[in-house]
Amino acid sequence: MDLQGSFLSIWHFFSDLRVLSLGYNNFSGDIPQWITDLSQLQVLDLSNNKFSGKIPSNLQRLKGFKILGSSKLSGNTLYEDLNIVIKGYEYKLTYLLATNTIFDLSSNNLTGEIPPNIGGLISLRLLNLSGNQLEGKIPTSLGEISNLEQLDLSRNILSGEIPQDLSTLTKLASLNISWNGLCGKIPKGTQMDTFNETSFEGNKCLCGYPLQVCKETQNNNTMEDVHNSKGHGWLSHVDEHVSLFALGLGLGIGFFGVVTVMILWDDARHWVMPPHIQPYYGVYKFPK
Repeated sequence: MDLQGSFLSIWHFFSDLRVLSLGYNNFSGDIPQWITDLSQLQVLDLSNNKFSGKIPSNLQRLKGFKILGSSKLSGNTLYEDLNIVIKGYEYKLTYLLATNTIFDLSSNNLTGEIPPNIGGLISLRLLNLSGNQLEGKIPTSLGEISNLEQLDLSRNILSGEIPQDLSTLTKLASLNISWNGLCGKIPKGTQMDTFNETSFEGNKCLCGYPLQVCKETQNNNTMEDVHNSKGHGWLSHVDEHVSLFALGLGLGIGFFGVVTVMILWDDARHWVMPPHIQPYYGVYKFPK
């Protein structure tokens, strides 16, 4: 089915709707604010359409994305056939558990910034906002979505640094923030150390593992080497001069010692080894 046109407000009357999957259609216009009235939504898939404008700002009203796995909804199993991309692979889900939460607005023409309150969707497991024209910084509040397993913000025009808060997402198995305008050092720790360069490629000036070493780190290492050289260089010079002096002194003493021994050897020889007196065997004359 290929649906097109603006988003009809008829969906507003389905307040208990938990799955809204309208991906791969030709819907256009803004995503209406009333969509957040569907407070029981657990799966929102509007990917691959022609939606424009900003992401609705009152996301805190989507209570279905804010219920932790330990909580229970009325009816733990939601029967629905749904094709969804999870961790880079497409799956067909014949049923959804209450803990399956998906927010996918990828491949549209959305603009503006990512709402900071998106971090309030604390039970969200898959968040895909790739392939839009979103700008501004990555919200630090994303670090509050402790159950997040897949995060795709690639192919936007995001800027600034990657928040250190993302390193607290211990369940994050797939990350893609490539092809943006991000700069600065890639955060370290937990899952952030497991992603390869394809997760970060195509940005303005990102550095650090798994990309190239940051110039600041190189400069710091160079300055540290210079500092160490300056800090201990005088000792090296002293050691060098002392060693040369000691060598020269030793050679001098040895040289003069040899010369002295050679000069005094004759006298010394007689002092050490007294001369042997030869007996006189002349003719003895008796007195007359």
